[in-house]
Order: sequence, then C-alpha cells, then structure tokens
Amino acid sequence: MNDSSPSPRHGVTVYTAPGCVQCDATRRALSSHGIAFAEVDLGASPDVLARLKADGWMRAPIVQTGDGQAWSGFRPDKIKELAHPKASPAINGEPVRPSASCRRSVPGM
Repeated sequence: MNDSSPSPRHGVTVYTAPGCVQCDATRRALSSHGIAFAEVDLGASPDVLARLKADGWMRAPIVQTGDGQAWSGFRPDKIKELAHPKASPAINGEPVRPSASCRRSVPGM
C-alpha cells in the first residue's frame, strides 16, 4: 500500500526516502509476508522528515508498528517477527521499545 500519510487503519507505517535500496527491500518483504502498511515518502514530506530527524532518526526506512515498535534500515528479522508474532517481552504489560542506539545515520536523510 502506498499512502501519503499514516493512517490508523494500518498497523505499520514505513517512512521511505527516494532511491533508497533498503526502503525497496523493506516494502517487498512486508508485502511478501502479507503485512499491510502505510508508506510516507520523506522526499515529498519535508515536515515529516524534519520531525523524524528531530526525534533522532537518521536512517531510512523508518518502520513504526501499531504496538509501539520502531526501527530503521532493512530488518528482515523484525519483519518476520511481525508476520509470525510470538510472545514478546513486556514490562508491566507495556511493550519493550528500542533504545536510541537503534537510530543510525544514512545518506540522503
């Protein structure tokens, strides 16, 4: 799916950059696993790009899930987990969120 902005009906939002090979791989992997997603093209959304950079994200794609997970780059392991969920670690019933160390730099962002 390719939407111009995130939508609550989607469990996954993928923020992509133009010409990004990892973004293409992420879209293909999500689609091949039957995972619906909203796509936000950061090349056409400078305000969203600025917000993500201010939050510390520096590498595309940035994937955010409905359960609070987020990561950047092509992560087939994470996509597989979305497709085949298992008991995820939680603290006091809240999902464990990735640390800021997951955020890395990528050219073009």
